[in-house]
Amino acid sequence: EGGVVGRVFSLLSASGVKGILTILTFGLAIPAGIFMPSMVIGALFGRALGIVVQAWQENHPGFWLFASCLPDVPCVTPGSYAMVGAAAFMGGVTRMTVSLVIIMFELTGALTYVLPIMIVVMTSKWVGDAFGKEGIFDGIILLCGYPYLDDKTEYRLNTLASQVMTPVEDIVVVTATGNTLDSLDTLLHETHYKGYPVVNSLRDMMLVGYISRTELRYAIDEARKKNLPGDTPAGNVVPILENTAGFIEFRLWMDQTPITVSQRFPMDQVIVIFRKLGVRYVLCTQHGQLLGLITKKDVLRHLVSIEHPGEQETSS
Repeated sequence: EGGVVGRVFSLLSASGVKGILTILTFGLAIPAGIFMPSMVIGALFGRALGIVVQAWQENHPGFWLFASCLPDVPCVTPGSYAMVGAAAFMGGVTRMTVSLVIIMFELTGALTYVLPIMIVVMTSKWVGDAFGKEGIFDGIILLCGYPYLDDKTEYRLNTLASQVMTPVEDIVVVTATGNTLDSLDTLLHETHYKGYPVVNSLRDMMLVGYISRTELRYAIDEARKKNLPGDTPAGNVVPILENTAGFIEFRLWMDQTPITVSQRFPMDQVIVIFRKLGVRYVLCTQHGQLLGLITKKDVLRHLVSIEHPGEQETSS
């Protein structure tokens, strides 16, 4: 009995140490993975349980659970418990189901263990879902606040784009004319947005396009390389009778056909646009006039506010 207790204690201690190290490495974004560590932890737990059950069977062979065991033939194999435990732990961590069963079958090549693995994988998933629907990867995405929309989730929202968009009064825009090299450079230094809608003028706010921060910075840097003065005009259209050699035309780097929706467009359809087209922003317009801007983070904040109405929204 002392040998059994010692082996079980060693296995549980090793699994505890491995669990702590896995938490540290996965949380620090070290490229160590989560598949093999989770399988090792589950295998250690499973083998410890297998050793306990084996000792139980050897000391109480007449117990009803062991009625089908033949005498003088090993009935309990701790290695089988280790394999099933690895599948169970990995299923609880990642919420994998069918793919995990296939992976374990390919590792072992034995059809005998497919049914036990299926049972423990589904059980671990149900137990895990009772505490939270997301797996370890989805949990890290939510914790870090990454702008990610799950393709498998169906959204049924009763809100419109106008209720989620950032109104045009709070948006920094770039006009198609009236800019200089220094004014655009100052705009990039004073703001930290990923992009800027381009409008015809501040008076009519007619949408012309959208230019990302990276492209605008590239256009400015290219102009600086040519030693153009800071008062060099810049815009979307070259003015009539203007010297084109001394004009920065950022139409070449601008998205002239950005995705636009009406302000009364349903939000669940806006989410479909974000997921299917992979865009980072959608502009709200009415008859070509810019009304607002919706980013992927705006959509995620809106979804969080619906799921947790009493929770204060924090902007990332």
